[in-house]
Amino acid sequence: MEQVTIRDIARKCKVGVSTVSRAMNNHPDINPETKEMILKVIAESNYVPNNSARNLKRSNAKAIAILVKGMDNMFFNNMISVIEEVVRKKKYSCIIERVEEKANEVDSAIEIVKEKRLRGIIFLGGNFTHPHEKMAQIPVPYVISTIGAVSDGGKPCASVSVDDYRESYKMVDYLCGLGHRRIAIITACEDDISIGRLRLNAYRQALLDHGIPYDPDLVFHMTKDDTYSFATGYKVTKEILEKKTEFSALYATADTLAIGACRALKEAGLTVPDDISVAGFDGIDAGEYYIPSITTIRQPVEQLAAETAKMLFSLISGKEEPCSKVYDGELVVRESTKSRIAQQLNICCFAAPKSDSEVNRPIQGKALHGTAKAANCRKSGMAAQLNDTVGIYPQQYEEKKMEERIQAILKERFGRDLDNCTKSEIFEALMVITKQEMAGRKRNTGSKKLYYISAEFLIGKLLSNNLINLGMYEEVEKALAAHGRELTEIEEMEMEPSLGNGGLGRLAACFLDSIATLGLPGDGIGLNYHFGLFRQLLVDHKQKEVKNPWITNESWLVRQPVSFAVPYKNFTMHSTLYDIDVPGYNNGCNRLHLFDVDTVDESIVPSDSINFDKHQIQKNLTLFLYPDDSDRAGQLLRIYQQYFMVSNGAQFILMECEQKGYDLHKLYDHVVIQINDTHPSMVIPELIRLLQERGFTMQEAIDVVSKTCAYTNHTILAEALEKWPIDYLEEVVPHLMPIIHELDAQAKKKYKDEKVAIIDKDQRVHMAHMDIHYGFSVNGVAALHTEILKNSELKPFYDIYPEKFNNKTNGITFRRWLLHCNRELAQYIESLIGPGFKKDADELEKLLKYKDNKKVLAKLEEIKHNRKLDLKQFLYETQNIALDENSIIDVQVKRLHEYKRQQMNALYAIYKYMDIKSGNKPKTPITMVFGAKAAPAYIIAKDIIHLILCLQELIDNDPEVSPYFKVIMLENYNVSKAAKVIPAADISEQISLASKEASGTGNMKFMLNGALTLGTEDGANVEIGDLVGKENIYIFGKKPQDVIDLYADAAYCSKDIYDEDPEIAKLVDFIVSDELLAIGDKVCLERLYKEILNKDWFMTLLDLKEYIKTKERVYKDYENKDAWNKKCLINIAKAGFFSSDRTIAQYNEDIWHLA
Repeated sequence: MEQVTIRDIARKCKVGVSTVSRAMNNHPDINPETKEMILKVIAESNYVPNNSARNLKRSNAKAIAILVKGMDNMFFNNMISVIEEVVRKKKYSCIIERVEEKANEVDSAIEIVKEKRLRGIIFLGGNFTHPHEKMAQIPVPYVISTIGAVSDGGKPCASVSVDDYRESYKMVDYLCGLGHRRIAIITACEDDISIGRLRLNAYRQALLDHGIPYDPDLVFHMTKDDTYSFATGYKVTKEILEKKTEFSALYATADTLAIGACRALKEAGLTVPDDISVAGFDGIDAGEYYIPSITTIRQPVEQLAAETAKMLFSLISGKEEPCSKVYDGELVVRESTKSRIAQQLNICCFAAPKSDSEVNRPIQGKALHGTAKAANCRKSGMAAQLNDTVGIYPQQYEEKKMEERIQAILKERFGRDLDNCTKSEIFEALMVITKQEMAGRKRNTGSKKLYYISAEFLIGKLLSNNLINLGMYEEVEKALAAHGRELTEIEEMEMEPSLGNGGLGRLAACFLDSIATLGLPGDGIGLNYHFGLFRQLLVDHKQKEVKNPWITNESWLVRQPVSFAVPYKNFTMHSTLYDIDVPGYNNGCNRLHLFDVDTVDESIVPSDSINFDKHQIQKNLTLFLYPDDSDRAGQLLRIYQQYFMVSNGAQFILMECEQKGYDLHKLYDHVVIQINDTHPSMVIPELIRLLQERGFTMQEAIDVVSKTCAYTNHTILAEALEKWPIDYLEEVVPHLMPIIHELDAQAKKKYKDEKVAIIDKDQRVHMAHMDIHYGFSVNGVAALHTEILKNSELKPFYDIYPEKFNNKTNGITFRRWLLHCNRELAQYIESLIGPGFKKDADELEKLLKYKDNKKVLAKLEEIKHNRKLDLKQFLYETQNIALDENSIIDVQVKRLHEYKRQQMNALYAIYKYMDIKSGNKPKTPITMVFGAKAAPAYIIAKDIIHLILCLQELIDNDPEVSPYFKVIMLENYNVSKAAKVIPAADISEQISLASKEASGTGNMKFMLNGALTLGTEDGANVEIGDLVGKENIYIFGKKPQDVIDLYADAAYCSKDIYDEDPEIAKLVDFIVSDELLAIGDKVCLERLYKEILNKDWFMTLLDLKEYIKTKERVYKDYENKDAWNKKCLINIAKAGFFSSDRTIAQYNEDIWHLA
C-alpha cells in the first residue's frame, strides 16, 4: 500500500503543507476549525508523519523550501528536480510546499519560516507584484524563479526568469509572419497582473505592429479557479468553439493549455495544423511527444533552475546582493503550426526554422522521413508516392511548394495569381515568405556578444541576399520561371534602404553578413534614416540632391517593443527600435538594430531638395545620414544624431546584459563594442555615465569600459577624425563633459605630449584620441594603412600603446558580390572546382590549374561579354544611354572625393578625346564609366561631377570621337548599380593618392569578378599586387612615403608642374576651353580649374603623366585576349583572401574572442 504523505493531506484539506504542519504541532495561530478538520483527515488517512522531516523544525539542520504555486503545472517538474539535485550536492535538505492558487505566496513563506529553521526560500510561480514592505517581511533570503519581479519602490528582488513579454511577442510575431490575422489567445484570468498580463500585452503589441487590429473577441481568459492544465485548455477551447469565433491560429500561453486545446479541436472535427495552427509556451516534454508536436517557446529549464539555486546559495552566503537575471527563450517550431496560406491550400509544409535538433524544411532529411512515415510508406518509396499523388518527384517538390505558397499569398492579398499580378505584388509576396523563413531561424548566441556600432550600414536590397543565405534563391527562381517571370525583374521592385553612403557603410553590411555566416553572436547598432544621404539627379550637367525615401508599409523593418530615454541639455527624446534580420549563409540569424524617433516629420523636407530646418531636432533627427554640416546648426545636428545612436546603443547593451544576469563589473567578459570610425565615439563616456547610474565609481566605470570598447580607424583624413568644440558638446550633451574632462585629465597625467591629448589647446575634443586611450584595440583596415598609422599619422599613440595596434584587412561578402551579382560566373566556377568556395573562399585558388586552359579562358570572356550585355540593357532602361558591349569597360565608381582623384581620370578623358581628334583611333572602343555622389556642401567635388558630365555630352556629340570613345556618369550610384557595373568591368580604377585610401573594397569586388586593377600603391591595392603578382596588376605613381614626405616638406606645387609641362598644361586648360564652356557652367569650370592650378591638395598632377602612360599600356594589353583572360582568372583565383569571412574570423581571433 502506498504511503500517505503530508502533501496528500494538504491536498485533501485544500490547504498548504505548512498549515498541516502547524496543525500537527498545535501551533497557536492556526484556526481551530481548520486544525480540527486537518487532524480528522490525518486520522482517517492513517497518516504517519515523517519524523526526519519534522525534526527539521526548530533544529539547526540546513534546509531550504521550494514554494510552488501551480503544482499541477508540468513545467515545474523538471525545475524542481534540477533544484533538488543542486540542494543535495550542497548537503542541504529541501522541503517542497504547495501554495494554493488563491493563497498569498508571501504569507505562505512567512508561515513556513515560522515553522522551520529555513536558510532560504525559492518561489516557483505565483503573482509577484507585492509591495516592498510585504516582501521585506520574509526573514530569509529568497529567489523568485520563472517570474521577473521588482518590488515597488524597493530594491530589486532576486529573480530568475525569461522575459515573458519579449518571448510572448516572439511567438505572436511568428504566427503573424505565417500570415495569420485571426489569432485567438487563451490566457490567465482577467485580473492577473503578472505573467498572464505580460504575455497578453505582448500579444496585443505584436498584432498592432503587424497592422492587425486588437480584437477582444479573440481573447479568452481562464477563471480564477482554473489551473494551467490539459483540462483547462480543453474546456476554454470548447467555449471558444461554441461561440463560433472565426480564427486560424490559437496561442495558448502554456503548453498544457495548448495540448488540451488540440483535443477539443480534434473532437470538433478540426485538424491541427491544417485547419487551426496551435502554439504554446514553456517547452514541456509532453508538447514534443504529443501528436502533432506543439510549437512553443521553450524556456531553458535547466539553466533557470540551476541559476535559481546558485543565486539563493550566493544570497545565503552573503556573496551577492539581490539581482534579476533574465534568460532567452527559444522559439521551437514543430508540427502544430503552418502558414495561413498552407492551410488554405491544404499542403504539407511547416514554416519552420532550420535547426539541427528540432526542425528541417519539408521533403528534406527528417521532414522527408516524417512525411513518408505519415503516408505509411518507406522513405525509399517516397518518390513514387509523391509522383502518384501530385505528379511530381521530390526534386521538383520544393519549387512546386514554393509556387503554391506564392500563389496563395497573391490570392489572399491581391486576389490575383502569378499570371496576372504585378511585379510589385510578387515582390511583396516573396518578402512575406522570406520573413516567414527568417522568423524561426535560430539566433546566434553565446556568453560573449559583439555590438558593431556604425553611423551607416549600406545593406543594399535584401530580397536576393536573404534568399541566397536562406538557400531559397533557386527554388523561388524556378517557381517564378514556370509562369514566365524573372526573379531578377522582381528584385528591381525593391526600394534600396537609404542607410549608408560609401565604403564605410558597405563594409559594415558585409561584416554583419559574415558575422552571421560564421555563427558568431553579433548585432549591428545604428540609426533608421528616413531619406539616407540623398538621391542624386543629374540635371543640367550638375548633381541635384533630393530626398531618398525608402520606408514603405511592407519593409524588412520590424518594430520592437523597446524604447529608451535619451537626455539632451534642454529636452529628452524617447526612441523607437526597429530590427532587420540578418541571416547567415546556411547558419543562424543576427540582427541590425536601428533606432528612430516617432516625432520625426518627413513633411518638413520638400520633394525637390534636401533643405530643412536644422534646429527642429525632434522633427529632423533621423531624416538624413550626414546632414549638411557646413554651418553650426548642421554640426550640432551631427552631435545630436551621434549621441542618440550611442545612448540608445549603450542602453540596449546594458539592458540585454541585465536581462541575462551578467555582472556589469565584468561587462568585458560578455560584451565587446566595436567603434566603427569616430561617429560612435561618444559611446565611451555614455557607457561610463550609465554605469555610474548603476552605482559604479567613475574609475570603476572607466576601467570596465576600457576593456570593452575597440576602435577601427578607417582613414587618415582630418575631416573624418572628428574634433568637436567643447562649447558644441556643452550645448547638446553637457552631462558627458565632466566624464570627458576626467578622461582627458587622466590621459594628460600619464602623457604630456599635446599630440595625444583628448582636449587640445583650442578646446576641441578629439574623438579618435579618446577611442585610442580608452579602447583595448586599435586596428587599421589594410596592411599599408596600418603601417602608416603606426609610423606616421598615429605614431605618438603607437609609441605609448604598441600592443593595442593591429591590422585587419577589409573584406567583402562573396554571397552578394559573386553568387548574386554574377550568378553565371559563380555557377561556372562551381562546375570547375565544386561548391566549397561559397563557404571557404580560399578554395578559389583551385582555379589556377585552369590558367592555361583556353576553353576555360574563352568561357570567362563569354561570361564577361554577357554581363556587358546586361549592363547595356540596364543603362538603356534607366538612363537612356547606349553602351557598346564590345568596348573596353573602364570603371571608377566610388564616393566623390579629391583624394580618390576622379579629376585625374577626367583629365585622362580629355587626353583621349584630343588623341582621337588628332587621328589616333583605338583598336577597341573604350567606355569610361563613373559613378559617384558628392557631399552636398563639397563644392569642388560637385564641380568634378560637372566636368565629367560636360565631357560626356561633348564626346557624345562629336562624330569623330563617339564611335571610339564614350564617357558615362551613372546617376544615383548605389549598391544595386554596383551589382550591375562591377561584373561588366574590364578595368578597375583605384587611383587614389598613395597613402590616403585606407583600404578600399571596390577593388576587391572588381577583382573577384575578373577585372584588372589599375591603381596606385595605396590601400588594399598593395595586398592585391602581392597576391596576384606584378604582371597581373597595373601599378603607377609615387610611393606612399614619397607622398608623405611631400606633405611634410610642403614640396608639392601643381602650378610648377603646369608651368614646366606643356602637355599637362594643355589638358588642364581644356577644362576652361571654349568647347566645354559652351556646354557647362563657367563658374563651376573656372573654380575647378583654379583649384587644380593653385591648390590641388591631393596632387592630381603629380601622377598624371605616368597614369596616362600606364592606362595606354592597359588598353594595349587588352588586345591580347588570351593573356588578358589569364590575368583575369588569376585575379579571381587570388580574390579569396578578401572574403569578409576571413576578416571577421581574424577580428574574432585577435580582438573579440566571442564565445
